[in-house]
Amino acid sequence: MKTIFNASEFDKTKGIALTIGSFDGIHKGHVCLIKNLIKQAQSRNLLSAVLTFSPHPREVLGKNNKIPRLTSLKEKQYLLSEIGLDYLIVHPFTKEFSSLSPREYVRDVLVESLNTKFILVGHNHRFGKKGAAGFDDLVQFGEDYGFEAAQQEMMEINGMNASSTLIRKLVAEGNIADGNSYLGYEYKFSSTLCKPTVELVNNTLITDIIKNNPDKVLPPVGSYEAKVKSNDLEYSGTLFINENGELRVRLQSLDFDPEMMETRVVIQLCNQDENFVNIFDTIRFMVG
Repeated sequence: MKTIFNASEFDKTKGIALTIGSFDGIHKGHVCLIKNLIKQAQSRNLLSAVLTFSPHPREVLGKNNKIPRLTSLKEKQYLLSEIGLDYLIVHPFTKEFSSLSPREYVRDVLVESLNTKFILVGHNHRFGKKGAAGFDDLVQFGEDYGFEAAQQEMMEINGMNASSTLIRKLVAEGNIADGNSYLGYEYKFSSTLCKPTVELVNNTLITDIIKNNPDKVLPPVGSYEAKVKSNDLEYSGTLFINENGELRVRLQSLDFDPEMMETRVVIQLCNQDENFVNIFDTIRFMVG
């Protein structure tokens, strides 16, 4: 998969089948839509592409100063490439861009810059200045500019629509298991493991406060069953979060590779640990 960082830089020699959105988390609903897009692209001899925007439109338009993410751009690139997408197009979202009328946006970006021949959108897709246009408008523009438009309904899981907003809420509330059920994988983030503050009995060690991506959604104060992965190695452990948003990881140190310390690892959250112990206070007691 190739990533393009401005629609104007896209090689439009061959037409594309396109879907549009933030696609935060690349959850089960996203995967279903994108797989359908790829199928439609192949049947029409087109390339498949996702158009997304950076920064998030709501941040630019002042509705939210900062929206925590389920996936970083790097994680999103990996997940989309695993599905088999041809292109990820990350277009700059500015106030000037947000002022484009629906027709200007379709004509200048989707048609002239991207050579779109087929568009698949979700049920609530809006576009143009102040979200003035919807799917019926897209169908009409398709007739004007020579592309097909189709709509896909949201996926329901346990009676709820799979959405990034719902999953962010579940993770932020500490409901990791339900969040994972909508994602289709264990929620994860990259971090740097710091050297252990203290080594406990039974081959267990606890890292110093670890460095985390501040843009990622984090669960609340508590402890969480986790997996820590580095290259081909995987360790079971527990992630602890305190009231200051500081993180520590407890790992079983049997066969532990010390070279993992001070390196980037992936921490996957499996479930909330109901037997919460404030490990930060425990460490302060032990080393103080």
